[in-house]
Amino acid sequence: MPSPASLVSSLILKDVKPVDNTYVFAGKYRADKDTLKKINSLAKSDDPDALAEYMRSLGAVDVDALGTQIVLENAGKTKVRIMGMRVVKECGPPLSGTIFFSIPQGDQLSTTIGYNLDETAPVARSIDENDRWGKAYFATHTVLLEPGEQKVFEIKAKTEEYYCEYRFVMKTLRDRITHEELVDNNGKPFRISALSWHIEDYPHTLRDYSLTGLTAFSDAETVGAGSADHGWIAYGVA
Repeated sequence: MPSPASLVSSLILKDVKPVDNTYVFAGKYRADKDTLKKINSLAKSDDPDALAEYMRSLGAVDVDALGTQIVLENAGKTKVRIMGMRVVKECGPPLSGTIFFSIPQGDQLSTTIGYNLDETAPVARSIDENDRWGKAYFATHTVLLEPGEQKVFEIKAKTEEYYCEYRFVMKTLRDRITHEELVDNNGKPFRISALSWHIEDYPHTLRDYSLTGLTAFSDAETVGAGSADHGWIAYGVA
């Protein structure tokens, strides 16, 4: 596929935002002391994006929901209309390796539209300020961009059932000609996983460890040292 700039509009992936600081690995993951120290330091910082980027660099995947900020710019000399945006996804069983769980801080995204990846054919739906999901967004909305004009989409994708890899495909119209443009995570798919079990079913979440490793149905084992004020706990269930 040609690069976005050679098509109808310039697409800029501005940010991939965590909804809550909980991450899962596909298999067992035991961090060394320096890695644990960095994770704990980032968890206490005021920049959740930095923690998310670091966890993803280690191979971890965001849990339950993921926010994506996309900036569209009409780089041409005539008007362009955004007609719709669909998801191309590949989903399977949720990851059940090592889970790094943090007490949820609440969804801070200012979201325009959302996709429920548990649907067979996810539709972009409107989301209000109370995170209520409504009707199909592009059934009643199109976006018209003048030359040089920008539009920011804040998008949330969620799943309660699967591990999914997905990309967005944007449908645009210029001079009566329809184009489709691929939006992904810098050449890679976006990734998200549901939990394969419920955190609240495990009383060990209340243990006062900075970072705790727990193998399935066993006692907790300390694998990191420090304060517990940020609520980090890790479970290894592979």
